[in-house]
Amino acid sequence: MPEPHPRFLVVYLVTLGVAGALLAGFNAVIDPFGAYRVLPSVGEHRDTHDTRPTRAETIRHDQWDTVLFGSSLVVVGLDPTHPALGASCYNLGLSGSSLEEQEDVLDYVRRHNETTQFVWVLDIDYFDERTSPLSVYGRSPFDPSLSPLEYHAGNLLGMEATELSFRTLRRMRDSGSMEHDALGRRIRPLLPLGVPQRVLFDQAVPPMEERGALRISAERLERFEGMVASALDDGVKLRIAIPPIHASGLTAWFADGGTAIGTWRRRLVEIVDRQNRRVPAAPVVELWDFLGFNAYSSQFIPDADDRETRHRWFWDPVHFKKELGDLMLERMIESRGDPRFGVRLDIDNVDAHNAQQQRTYKERLQPRI
Repeated sequence: MPEPHPRFLVVYLVTLGVAGALLAGFNAVIDPFGAYRVLPSVGEHRDTHDTRPTRAETIRHDQWDTVLFGSSLVVVGLDPTHPALGASCYNLGLSGSSLEEQEDVLDYVRRHNETTQFVWVLDIDYFDERTSPLSVYGRSPFDPSLSPLEYHAGNLLGMEATELSFRTLRRMRDSGSMEHDALGRRIRPLLPLGVPQRVLFDQAVPPMEERGALRISAERLERFEGMVASALDDGVKLRIAIPPIHASGLTAWFADGGTAIGTWRRRLVEIVDRQNRRVPAAPVVELWDFLGFNAYSSQFIPDADDRETRHRWFWDPVHFKKELGDLMLERMIESRGDPRFGVRLDIDNVDAHNAQQQRTYKERLQPRI
């Protein structure tokens, strides 16, 4: 077989280099993840605000006084423009997140921002020993194992970045609607018009019932305490919320009568109390509980053949709507709103609160005459 001609190799390598440079330049200018911001105006047309790279770059480039922290519950249900949060608030909810990932995300925020307040919504799944953490968090700066060279090579030459760059160009041309806004909140409804909302409930409830009551992971409680301690040591105001769940899903968590949920609540209270006493000069960590059977969680679910009616407060058993998220923020930050919705837990009231929750659950099981 004849050897390749040296001139051919030179032309080939030069062509490859030019093509790579053009591709890198194209992706740097369109910048689908907001990493380089060569043309900031292009950012208005990027619909990648739900991706981890874009969320990480938003934290790195911009300063936020308040960060909303948690899973898809936060993405869907908490509004960063709520007046109680101030003018500089970012929704850093991460869909499919785990406590292990959020520990790295919290460290990332502290390295790149001077955030003074976190509002952290705790997904109960974080603490269930049957749930598995993500092995990798995707190709984003949140993952401490990802090298900067690998990250930026993917941004400039990767297939995903290139596809997203072309998608951004198409959106600039067509003025397409966005799924998430630049502050990180989902603005497109979870359910399209014309689809019965009961579909979401019917899909979610059976797996929750099959899994049953919470199985508390001691290791994750320990990890949670480390995260609380880190925030306190940095002087960050930390408001933690146990989220509301619709009664159709909450019944599954109370399969043991509410014993495991009550034990979990008390462990959280003990951790918060211990850390508040450890650093008395720091802002007090607050733990709020919105979980329970009440007028918000017990509202009826539209019938299966009803394609128009929407639940006022929930999209499905666990994803609450912005309207309910607004009530949560008002209770936690402004100390107003319905006093029956949201209880600030402490070492003095948690046992009585647990007992009341268990009584309410038992009353629901009693046949109505």
